[in-house]
Amino acid sequence: MRWWRRFWKLRKQDDRVKVMCLFFLAGLFFLADAIHGGTEVYSMVKSPAEYVVKNGAADELTSYQMNGIESIQDTGAISRQRTSQLALKAPEGEMTVECLELSEDYLIFAYGIPEESAMKTIYLNETAGEQLLQAVQKSEIEENYQAEYILGEEEEAGTAKIRVLSEKLPNDTPMAFCASDSVRLSEGKGPVRILMKRKDLDGMNGKRLAALGLRVVNAADMEKTAMQQEMKFMQIKYDIIALALCLGALLSLKKFTLSREA
Repeated sequence: MRWWRRFWKLRKQDDRVKVMCLFFLAGLFFLADAIHGGTEVYSMVKSPAEYVVKNGAADELTSYQMNGIESIQDTGAISRQRTSQLALKAPEGEMTVECLELSEDYLIFAYGIPEESAMKTIYLNETAGEQLLQAVQKSEIEENYQAEYILGEEEEAGTAKIRVLSEKLPNDTPMAFCASDSVRLSEGKGPVRILMKRKDLDGMNGKRLAALGLRVVNAADMEKTAMQQEMKFMQIKYDIIALALCLGALLSLKKFTLSREA
């Protein structure tokens, strides 16, 4: 520890010592930033990803394709989906929003929101929830709040329990979510939604889906996620380079300063 005692003695006598302190602090900053970026990348990779796919030939998915999707190791849940216009009407006001109809199993596995009672439950993401608050002029939506609903062109109507979930549901645009039976979902002949247990860092899941003749409808979302990951990797890379430069400068200054005083 002799070098440290000499260093501490010189801290007010030599400007090089002050520069060493600056390099040391800068190195700590880049190290912390690299660690933080690494934890963010790890969290992104481990978080699930949703693919919306269609048959590349514009036909309904075949049993061969469905079996192929199920055979992919990362597949967590699969559901046919149907997008309908949803009208909600309550004594205080009314609103319309796009509603994504999925199987109950998918809602349970992907979002952890099973049907809670015999009454139909419609879930709103945070953005749609804010829209409802403005429509009914309320500060919050009570847990047992109910409203009349019309799903599609009066294809399904009744009274439903309305719940706003601020964390579990995708929140890119105002959207409602509800469970529908397999008969109604198959009538729509819409795309299939797939939940992968983790994000596709190496692009293999996308290639497997393409090999089945499937087209990813939400490819733009996948590309956005991949770009975010790439930017994080670049940030970590530059943090490590900057850390190495700080350490190199620190060691050089340390060697020069202490040898000069020896």
